[in-house]
Amino acid sequence: MLIFVSSTYRDLRDERSAVQTALQTGQAAPWGMEFFNSQPEQPLNVCLHELRQCSAVVLILGFRGGSLIPEREGLTYTAAEIEEARKLGRPVFAFLKTENGSWRNDELAGPVHTALDSFKAQVPQTCGTVSSFENLDELKYKVLASLQKWTEMGRPGARKTFVSRQDYFAPYECPTDFPRLFDFRQRLEGRSNELQLLNGFLSDTRQIVALMPGRGGIGKTKILHHWTSMIEGFNVCFLPPVAIWHRESDREVPSGDVLIVADDAHRLQELPKVLSLIQQLGQNPGRRVKLLLSARPSGALALRSSLARSFEPAQILELPTLERLRREDVRALAAELLGPDFAYLEDWLVGLSLDTPLVTVIGARLIAGGKLKSAAFTNEIDFRWAVFDRFIDEYTTALPDSGFPWRKLVDLIAAVGPTQARTDAFLSASESFLRVPRYEISQALDQLETHGLLVREHDRVHIVPDALGDFLLENACVNSRGETTGYADAVFRH
Repeated sequence: MLIFVSSTYRDLRDERSAVQTALQTGQAAPWGMEFFNSQPEQPLNVCLHELRQCSAVVLILGFRGGSLIPEREGLTYTAAEIEEARKLGRPVFAFLKTENGSWRNDELAGPVHTALDSFKAQVPQTCGTVSSFENLDELKYKVLASLQKWTEMGRPGARKTFVSRQDYFAPYECPTDFPRLFDFRQRLEGRSNELQLLNGFLSDTRQIVALMPGRGGIGKTKILHHWTSMIEGFNVCFLPPVAIWHRESDREVPSGDVLIVADDAHRLQELPKVLSLIQQLGQNPGRRVKLLLSARPSGALALRSSLARSFEPAQILELPTLERLRREDVRALAAELLGPDFAYLEDWLVGLSLDTPLVTVIGARLIAGGKLKSAAFTNEIDFRWAVFDRFIDEYTTALPDSGFPWRKLVDLIAAVGPTQARTDAFLSASESFLRVPRYEISQALDQLETHGLLVREHDRVHIVPDALGDFLLENACVNSRGETTGYADAVFRH
């Protein structure tokens, strides 16, 4: 694990050396300007490139500001490094040098003096808690203590394999000025039996792994969102389907009793590594380590086979396959989202969306927003298609009116996602397939990700939820008579 050391250099050589010693004591590798090879690029570009390779940053703020960046008025190189770290979401551990309890600015009056004052004032807002130090021993102690505490928490902010519950559900937060399918703010209806079984799984001393199967749109992720918000006594972390495994993945798991959750585990590429890690972590007799997998029924068979090879039957709990909600539960969900103005449509909405709670949620929001008329639909299949279709139309209409073929790009991501959409290979093939310049594709991907239709997990993007991706792909590949459109063949050729 690399930790970037950010500071001015000439006045803080001893402090940088003390931090490097502390990091090595904490089994981390320090990285900074002392270790850079000679490179022909601009110094700032080199620093920022090296910083991007690191898991966290230690900032030492002394009495000098260093050099200003020629092309960035009022910004020092140290300030630029911290700005980049915050953009990347890297944790920054800030340490302020003091003498007799006070900090001072030793720069002469002028631009550097002003820049240092400004940077020092911004550090608490951008980096959080700032620790002060008077001598090298105090600095080493505080750096090591911060590193150890961060490691015990599972190194949040540097995770490549696991993410916190908050980070996992962050992409689903609803932007106030843009359409969203759902944001989990509605109440969970009718899943008391499942919640009881999950609570029992946590308290059972024999059971280690639980499997929760259910088809797309039935509400698996909503259950996970609700249940994990109530858990006490366990640290919870999520494993994205495209998690990046590395030699220190185990260090990302918080200390103490822990529950690891893998939603859509049928897409999990590294299941053997997950199961091996669970066994490894569970060898500590004083620690409870559990794994919860949710999956579609079509993928549950392979998961069962893998679990049977790694665990005894008594260690595995398989929940009953999630069934559709009872009519009264769907009615409660519909009533919450339709509101009093559209309460007269509750029976109609329940009848057309009883099979899929996701459709109930989206349909109710479209109706309440005047985007869907009730008289047009009489059967469940047509209604489900119309709900997704109206949402995509509403979504793409809200995007910039630049003539870009938004729907074609969304269909393409539905076909190939999760995919590394930023690679030259993808952009080149997409440029040919969509017949638009690759820079426009790159800009469009940013727009779709910013506004929540695409979710990035490390270096891959995919459409959320899966049920919407299924609809888009089916709609592109099969016409209303059930005949192939040739779309899949075209995608595979490219």
